Amino acid sequence: MSDQQRAPRFEVLFPMRLETKEGGPGFAVSRNLSASGSLIATASELTVGAPVTLRLQFHRDDAERWVEGTIVRVTPNADDPHGMWPYLVGVRFASVVPEIEPLLKQQAQEAKGEHA
Repeated sequence: MSDQQRAPRFEVLFPMRLETKEGGPGFAVSRNLSASGSLIATASELTVGAPVTLRLQFHRDDAERWVEGTIVRVTPNADDPHGMWPYLVGVRFASVVPEIEPLLKQQAQEAKGEHA
């Protein structure tokens, strides 16, 4: 794990809302998440250094969580260069959110068809 990745990453794919000061771009899809950051696919190219808010909801019945962060990198999405999600955006959370780690672990296990 690099110095920039302070927590284990979980490969979980689910929709989320991403908001900037300008209000957009709206919907995004997580590629991986940790208690300290996320890699997400977006439709819009965003600016490194820009503050963002991610709105996460792990299960339909869960409360929505709002997480503040900063964009730390933006790259083309080689898996979808001309599709709906042509950009990958790395977001570092303003502070570590340790309470989401068990939810991430559960989400990753469910995606693999495992039971906790």
